[in-house]
Amino acid sequence: DPPDVRVTSDGITAGFAVGLPNIAVGVFSLENLAISAGFTVPFVGPPMSAYFNFCERQDPARLTVTLFGGGFFFGVTVNADGLFLVEAAIEFGAAASVDFGVASGSVSVMAGIYFAMQGTDAQLTGYFRMRGEVEALGIVSVSIELYLELSYETSTGKCIGTATLTLEISVAMFSTSITITQSKKFAGGNADPTFAELVEAVDDPALGVVSEDWDTYCRSFA
Repeated sequence: DPPDVRVTSDGITAGFAVGLPNIAVGVFSLENLAISAGFTVPFVGPPMSAYFNFCERQDPARLTVTLFGGGFFFGVTVNADGLFLVEAAIEFGAAASVDFGVASGSVSVMAGIYFAMQGTDAQLTGYFRMRGEVEALGIVSVSIELYLELSYETSTGKCIGTATLTLEISVAMFSTSITITQSKKFAGGNADPTFAELVEAVDDPALGVVSEDWDTYCRSFA
């Protein structure tokens, strides 16, 4: 893409993106390669920043070897204060499809790892995605996707597990989808208040309770 320059009330943004040629040798194929770079100069607020990406998270490079495949990307952003953001991901899996003329179907299974670090906070995510789709006569199609994700955040010291089930149905010009999501946090507790922080110390000689005794009691549950 040609260089892009935008001037808004917030600042100046300029950047470019260049697509790279695909590489194919026998059953090996490397596609969707691209690099992009740019910078942002805010008029107020945060300092100037510059970024470089090898592909993008929403549009990663694709590597396939027969029915096995995967994708990856890498990006880094720096500003006047130093390294601002680093993120990268890699996924791998397999896919297969069949076509009987009046009906066709496909199934894919992918797993991957995503890493991001912004300042002193980092996030590591592992995910698993399974998707199946069936289409008949070009009129009716049904797809179902199961997505499982487990993330660890250094800022909270917690693991977050998420499961999402999505069902999509399309009949002629009518389509609908149903999504069910469930999340759970567990392990760690760097950001959780302790028992002592939740309950204020008291000093009531009439009840025979003094602050030092209460603090000792609270710390035993901290």
